[in-house]
Amino acid sequence: MTFAKHRASNVINEEVPMRIFSHRFWMVLLTGIALTSGHTYADDSGSVTALQNELKSLRSDLADLKGQLHSFQKSSAALAPAYVAPASPEGGQGLLKVAEDINMGGYVAVQWNQNFNDGFKKNPSNTLRGYDNRKDSLTVNQALLWFEKPVLDPGQAGFRMDLLMGEDARTLGSDGYTGDAFDLMQAYVEYKACLGFWDSSEILPHWIDFKAGRFTTLAGIEVPQAPNNWEVSRGLLYLYAVPTTHTGIRANFKLWKDFFDVYFGINNGWDQAVDANAEKTLEFGLGYEPVKNVKFLHSVYLGQETGGGATNDLASNRFVTSNVVTWSATEKLSLAGELDYGTSRGAIKFDEAEYRDGNWFGLGAHAKYQWTERFAPFYRTEWVTDQGKTRLTDGTTGFTDNIWANTFGAEYKLTENLITRGEYRMDKSVGNEAYDGKFSQQQTLEGQVIYLIG
Repeated sequence: MTFAKHRASNVINEEVPMRIFSHRFWMVLLTGIALTSGHTYADDSGSVTALQNELKSLRSDLADLKGQLHSFQKSSAALAPAYVAPASPEGGQGLLKVAEDINMGGYVAVQWNQNFNDGFKKNPSNTLRGYDNRKDSLTVNQALLWFEKPVLDPGQAGFRMDLLMGEDARTLGSDGYTGDAFDLMQAYVEYKACLGFWDSSEILPHWIDFKAGRFTTLAGIEVPQAPNNWEVSRGLLYLYAVPTTHTGIRANFKLWKDFFDVYFGINNGWDQAVDANAEKTLEFGLGYEPVKNVKFLHSVYLGQETGGGATNDLASNRFVTSNVVTWSATEKLSLAGELDYGTSRGAIKFDEAEYRDGNWFGLGAHAKYQWTERFAPFYRTEWVTDQGKTRLTDGTTGFTDNIWANTFGAEYKLTENLITRGEYRMDKSVGNEAYDGKFSQQQTLEGQVIYLIG
């Protein structure tokens, strides 16, 4: 029996002796008045004697009832707790209260890769690949958990944290921030400041949002999170034309009746948790939707970085601009395009030779058609040129020609939380045996299963 049940039974039993005590008391009182008033209700002495005996009996019963009531009050006091916790104050901020405001989710992505080039079993890696570089292998590429307290209104603060484990953490964690099998993909605090003095303006911003920490880049179409991409593999533009993550401060606000989405930032550089030099990299972004369902995002990064080659130890002034357009052409057809241009001005070192002013240029197009609620084929084509041995290198190969890549595949949702994908991809190097030192092309077949948590 719980304490609440004990308390309920005590209240019920307490009323019974009180009612009995009241009834007997009034009987004794009325009888005493009758006997002492001098009125005679019986003619014989036997009746008087009987009444006197009844009065003695009632007095005895009254004494017994008083004793029972005293004992009952003592037992009730013994049942009471020694300490009663005070009620929590309204608006208390305990751990459960804090957890109510935090969203949580994640996913697990398992991948299988195969390479059709001869001798692939001797070389376990796909050439010029990032997140799908294992040949003839089944791997857990990503196991990710994210926690977020979203910031919706001015005056609020929050945070975001993405914890990544698996094979892809080896690529994302190459900046030295975390270990081989673990990467802190994102971790930032956020505050949305109110600009009340511009509330009446239709041009100037009404608020400004600040993020400080580690976050993904504005550049490019593709992102590190596997479920948010259309294809299984990451494209050449994602890996070699633009950065992936930044550690710094980013400000975001809207202009002209929320038509323009503006970003300004300063960070440690490209994919660097700790700055490799004394200079910072500046960030600028501008997004807008000129017509319904057609969105543009232009981004610019400028700062001093190390060069692009794997053996490069010289700093250079690096500039890149990325221009992305997405178009929801119909309810089923989605299209996206990307144009990137970058340059590294200054000394660039590769294989003990020095180059000047390396440049790279890339174009990409994506298409996805939601044929049914569960089934959606996709296609991606990319072209990248690297003039100056700056970006396209896997540590053993540097070249100045072009690479063209085509990817065909499809996605099928077995359930709302279980996504399966398969793709065929062919990369072709123009005028260079870039793959394993003896192939001008590389063909891969890949499969992916993603389970969404939450």
